[in-house]
Order: sequence, then C-alpha cells, then structure tokens
Amino acid sequence: MGVDLKRMTAKQALSLAKGVAGKTNFELAEGMGQDVSTVRRYFNESDQNYYPSLFRIPMLCNALGNSILADWIQVQLEEDTDSPAIISDNDLLRRLNRLAGELGTVHRSVDDTLDGPGLEKFDPRHLLAELIEVEHQVRELRHSLQRASGERLESEGGQIVSAKGK
Repeated sequence: MGVDLKRMTAKQALSLAKGVAGKTNFELAEGMGQDVSTVRRYFNESDQNYYPSLFRIPMLCNALGNSILADWIQVQLEEDTDSPAIISDNDLLRRLNRLAGELGTVHRSVDDTLDGPGLEKFDPRHLLAELIEVEHQVRELRHSLQRASGERLESEGGQIVSAKGK
C-alpha cells in the first residue's frame, strides 16, 4: 500500500480506510446497521474522542470492504524494537535456515498427527506454540530485510550484495 500505518492516528486510519472504500457515510451506516450521525462522528477529524467500539470495528471493516483498520490495529501492537541488522549474505542465509527449521518442526508435528493417533490426541496448543515461534521469526526477518532494503550487505566472498536483489 505504501502507507506508514504505524505513524498514523486512528482518525487518519479511519479516513484512509473510507477513502480507499469510496463509500459514503450513508452507505457505511446502512452496511453496519447504525445511524448515519454515529458513522459521521467516526470519521470526523475534529471529534478526537469518538471512535467505533471494539465490537463494531469488524462490522466497519466489512462495510468498508477493506481491512485497513484491522491492519492499523495490528501495526500498533507490533513492538518498536529494532530487529538485528543483516550484516552479510551468510547472516541472511543462517536466518532463513533457522526459519526453515521452525517450519520443519511445524510440518513434523502435523505429519506425526496424521501418521499417529490422529486428531483424538492432537494438542492444538503445541502447534499454536510452534506457529507463534514461526511468526516471531518471520516478523523479525521481515523487519531486518525492510531495514536492509536501502543498505548494501557485504558478502563474505568480497562481493557486495544488496537486499533488493541487485
């Protein structure tokens, strides 16, 4: 999308979501089953103390036909900690290999369930823990790659490698 949701206010995210949707307050109110005046207040930049309630946000996203508000919320939850810089092509390959290993762990768990006792003894908490670790590593690697996208990486072979693939 090319928009920095992390730095947007909630009202700016609402405005962006509505602009992308191209819908009127009346259309949104109708889609949500709410008063037009209520919906109008959601998008009123000067009314900084009025927002859709938590349980209305999914309805609003559905009425808008996009997930910009949900994406904005997700970005606000992400930690601002800097991911470690990628210092070389070898470093990048090590991280990708570690991520592949985590995915392999998930695959083995599912495979063991299919070959073994089946779903009767399946523990979704175990798989969830593995998936959370994969998600953590993907997020960290993505942040590192985004950070490196403008930087050049030095290869151990003496060549210069760019995160942009050039």
